[in-house]
Amino acid sequence: FPVRIDLPLLRPLGAGSGAPLVEVRLDGVLFEDLNFYGPDKLHSRRTMTVWEMEARRDRQYFRKLLEQAGADALQKEMLNSLARQADRPQTGVQMVRGRATNTDPERDVQFAFLHLPDAPVEPLDGLARISGNEARAPRVDVRNRSNQAVRYLEIGWIVRDQQGREFMAASMPADLNLAPGQTSQIVQDAALRFSERTSIQSMSGFVSSVEFGDGSFWIPSRAALDDPKLRRVVAPSPEEQRLTNIYRTKGLKALVEELKKF
Repeated sequence: FPVRIDLPLLRPLGAGSGAPLVEVRLDGVLFEDLNFYGPDKLHSRRTMTVWEMEARRDRQYFRKLLEQAGADALQKEMLNSLARQADRPQTGVQMVRGRATNTDPERDVQFAFLHLPDAPVEPLDGLARISGNEARAPRVDVRNRSNQAVRYLEIGWIVRDQQGREFMAASMPADLNLAPGQTSQIVQDAALRFSERTSIQSMSGFVSSVEFGDGSFWIPSRAALDDPKLRRVVAPSPEEQRLTNIYRTKGLKALVEELKKF
């Protein structure tokens, strides 16, 4: 079946040899039943599956809100979401491999973890080396509290600066083989570099996604993401952004019709 891909490509200046400059290949296709087809060289299955699960979760939330509380409640939630998107803290951050370059004295800073009630993996302890506006070499101890083996997880990394502002700094991915009840340590040889005006004061983290050994996934529920800290710093899913954009540009009636499609 045909699929239209709207993908702009930039041609490098001075390239006039006539030879192909870009080769585009399909990395994979995700079907409605979450089966995947393709070489998956870019780990597209993982990314696309999580996006689709988030989309289904959020559509179900808004559709249920519409059915149980009516259009006025849906409109209020859309306005709240748009306000959070506008107010979400933004900061410039770069991720680099290896040692940080800041010459300020380093210190160990512990992570303060947010424990999501239904998360299959529990973060136990963790720290990173902090020097001024840079944080490097994070390591986190985790425990698999589910009854399934875990082969991949991501931990959201939240940073607080000298003015008390908190923002989502990065996501720490980890491939691992974690049996039920087993603990392991995640170590990354990477550094986060913020703007020179930022001084890192403290850090927190939370488990943002988990892939089990059988290829199934876990993502946080809407209730878990309703934690006040997460609501402030975690970006809404691409689907929630799409739905709020429909409301913003086309109005409440168009949004209701869109939700009825699913």
